[in-house]
Amino acid sequence: MTGFASKLWHWLTDRSPRDAATPVVQPRSADYAPELGIPPASETIEVNVDTECASGSPIEVGLVEALLRGPGGELVRSKKKVVVVVGCGHPVSQFQAVDEKGRHIRGIAGPCDHCVPHYQEEQSKGRITPFDAARLSLVCSDCGKITSSGRLCCPKHYTAVANPDGTTTYLGPEETNQRQRQDTMRMILGPIIALFGENSEDTPQTHRQEHEDGQEAH
Repeated sequence: MTGFASKLWHWLTDRSPRDAATPVVQPRSADYAPELGIPPASETIEVNVDTECASGSPIEVGLVEALLRGPGGELVRSKKKVVVVVGCGHPVSQFQAVDEKGRHIRGIAGPCDHCVPHYQEEQSKGRITPFDAARLSLVCSDCGKITSSGRLCCPKHYTAVANPDGTTTYLGPEETNQRQRQDTMRMILGPIIALFGENSEDTPQTHRQEHEDGQEAH
């Protein structure tokens, strides 16, 4: 059982992770009931935690299901989806993107290479928690793109460029700045190069014309 699952089990049963293996049904704490819409004083019978997380990351997504006995002896089934809103602003409940039953479910592409150092710095200054630093660094599978330098970026850090063949190239901040410098140099030097280019093309023609005129004179 993961650390998250252990804490959740303790949350549901008011037992320590060490004692959680003992199959003793105890009343749930009443403050947990309103969140899931479960009657107070219900008893927890079974909890199924089906979540996933990246190694070394505090981010965990998935599904938590519970079977309880209500105050009148009735069985109550509860299902709660663990959702995380990642840095691009989209809620995600799983890592792998899938298309099923005509519906697209986005996943987590991974951490944006440019967001990670930014939010790590914010965390080091005490402005955000380690959890939020990890969460905000992530980008969903729909928004994340691999740039021409091979780095994963979120929409805040890439620029989409249309190619003549109809494909799209994604440029990170470094490539975008380099492209802008090149465009600026072309704007400055273009007229100068064109001017000298025209002169260099006219010069041989002028010499040929003068040579032909000289031959006709003789």
